[in-house]
Amino acid sequence: MSESSRPEHREQKERFSGLYGVVIIPDATTVERVRSLARQFAPNAEFQTEIPHVTLFQAQVTDLPAEEVKKLLKELNGLRDKPFDLGKLEIFAGQYIFWNLKNTPELQQAHEATLRLVKYVDAEKLKLAPHASLNLTEKQVESVKKYGHPLSGDAYLPHITIAADSKGLSLPVGVTELTHQMTVESSRFSEMGKNGRVQNLIEI
Repeated sequence: MSESSRPEHREQKERFSGLYGVVIIPDATTVERVRSLARQFAPNAEFQTEIPHVTLFQAQVTDLPAEEVKKLLKELNGLRDKPFDLGKLEIFAGQYIFWNLKNTPELQQAHEATLRLVKYVDAEKLKLAPHASLNLTEKQVESVKKYGHPLSGDAYLPHITIAADSKGLSLPVGVTELTHQMTVESSRFSEMGKNGRVQNLIEI
């Protein structure tokens, strides 16, 4: 699926408030593979990923300057066409199927670069306790308090969400890993939705 066929619109805003993220969009082969796995592993799930992506940053922000986002995306251009290995399949919080990337210094560095946006995270949201049903670890709870997301900073877990369901999901018996090499098509700014869904890819 080409980027031109994804939900996308150009924003003339100078600042953004709401749930936003910085995401990696993988190559078309990986996109189709993820969608195929969603149909295979979770055909009746409440959510099957529509725009497969790797989240570098996601949080409720207030008055995030567009210029700050532009500078960050320019820095992340160096990831374009870089290969990263997908491997482990796991159930996160009982509700999500993750296809994890092998973290690398380059990927961790890219994530940490996005954390400078944390100063724009809604302080009131950081005070809210994560929903108990997620059963987060102590480190993940601390990540929510510090960054507004359970899988940031030291707890960063690069992954592609295949599917999600509040009633619970499981993998077929014996299925724990699927090796695949993805390449980075682009790094994008996105309006985010429920279950980490990319609502709109935003051109600024």
